[in-house]
Formats: sequence, C-alpha cells, structure tokens
Amino acid sequence: MQEKLTKLLKDRRMLGGLGAAILIIVIAVLIHGRTVNVLQNKYFEPKYEGIDTQGYITYKSRYQLYKSIGGILAKKAKLTEMETEAIVGDGSNTSYILDGDKVNDYLEEHYFDLSNTDKEHLSPFKRWASEITISVSVNGKETSTSGLKNGDKVTFEIKVAKDAEKKNPIRASKKTYKVSGLKERKTISLSSVYK
Repeated sequence: MQEKLTKLLKDRRMLGGLGAAILIIVIAVLIHGRTVNVLQNKYFEPKYEGIDTQGYITYKSRYQLYKSIGGILAKKAKLTEMETEAIVGDGSNTSYILDGDKVNDYLEEHYFDLSNTDKEHLSPFKRWASEITISVSVNGKETSTSGLKNGDKVTFEIKVAKDAEKKNPIRASKKTYKVSGLKERKTISLSSVYK
C-alpha cells in the first residue's frame, strides 16, 4: 500500500514539474514572438512648438518614432551594434531608410561595401521595414502637420502589411494626441509701441 502511495506521489511531482516546464516554454515563446506597439508613451510622445494656429510637430518627435521602430527591428533582426548605429543613428536617417529597399543603398553609400553575406544578414530588417507605413492626420484629415492649434487632434497610425502582421515585430496601431502647449498669439497696439 505504501509503495502505491509513494509511486503516486512521484508521478504527481513529475507531472507537476512537466507542467511547469511547459508553462515556462509557452511564456518564453509568447514573450519572444510578441509585437511592439511603438505608439506607447515609453517609445513615443509627440512634442509641439510654435504659436497657436502656426504650431508644428517637432522633428525630434518624428525622429524618436523612427528611431524606436528602427531599433526594435534591428534588435529583432539581431543586427550588430555597428549595423544598428549605421542604420538607426539618431533617427534622422531612419525616415529615409524605413523603406526596406533603400537599406543596402544607404549603407553602401555612407558606411561600407556590403558583401552578399551582409545583405542576407540585413534581409529581415529590410523586409520588416518595407512592410511598415506611417501616416499622420490632423482632425481626421491627412494633411500637413504644420499650422496646428491648441486642441487639434493629431493621429499617428502605424500600418503593417496584412500578410505580415503576425511576423513583423511592430504592431499595427493608431493613437490620437491632443495638441497643447502652443503659445498664444499676443497682439500689441500701435499706441503702446510709441509710449
């Protein structure tokens, strides 16, 4: 009787250990394979400058978005630090090379000659980059992002090609921000200037 009880307890422990191992593997796969929403505040928060009715989204804000996308793609593609820095940099280059077809040309022109092995190594980054489009609309209309006024609603949308949504590290997302912080226009009367 005691042998049966001991065997039953061993079997339960083994099943419990096996279940825990499977759970850890499932969690690791989910974490490793998940997509990233770059419109979350930790990746991107737009900043506005100018005066009310003549405001604009700062280039630093745009570069921050491109740099976040480029950095995530580079990390997922397992690019080296040198490759990542060459492609992403401060984000100002990324708007040009977010078009995956231009990555090889850009790197060869600005940094180094690429072997076929290098080009193959960069192919996941290029493929993912070419599957992403970014659009910006103001008050629901795709228009210039200058001439903004306090209270305008600026919507950023990251689109990922339909056939690539599950494989691309960037998640298709959309977020609307309310413009605020633009300085109010001051009017000065001519009589106050001559005093």
